[in-house]
Amino acid sequence: MRGLLQFAVLAASAVLAFAACERVTVDPRELDLDGPYIPDLGAGYPKNPPPSEAVEDREAREKAAVFFVGIEDAINRGQLEATRKELAAFLETNKGRSADRALYLLVVVLEKQGKLDEAKETIAEAVSRFPASPYATQYLQLLKKIKVQEERAAPPAAGTPVPAE
Repeated sequence: MRGLLQFAVLAASAVLAFAACERVTVDPRELDLDGPYIPDLGAGYPKNPPPSEAVEDREAREKAAVFFVGIEDAINRGQLEATRKELAAFLETNKGRSADRALYLLVVVLEKQGKLDEAKETIAEAVSRFPASPYATQYLQLLKKIKVQEERAAPPAAGTPVPAE
């Protein structure tokens, strides 16, 4: 039994050592933020944009990434009104993934400001514009949080016992 255990440990360490030593080469175009690199497969298959367009797209994504870092810092510092205005201006000029993320951050800002109706409307807009949004789970969580906040803010109905907290 002890020999079997030693063999298992030795085999596992050999596998880990091999995995650590193996060099993996990745085409830098596969690291694209908007999805994987699609090779040219011939007629009838999608082709990659010309290199000049790809560079412009990459520059736009890099600018958007820097913008979002600044927005998240402003949200954490509590500068909500200015952040909301910046996000609204960003949404007027941007579409696609950047707009999806901007809508999500706008919902977060509105929820923190207590503008729950606007937050719900923005979630509805985001879901209609981006039905396969990666933020769908967060939207559901925010809707639940908004519902709880609305229930707490609403006065209890007549004859309803008020729970003691």
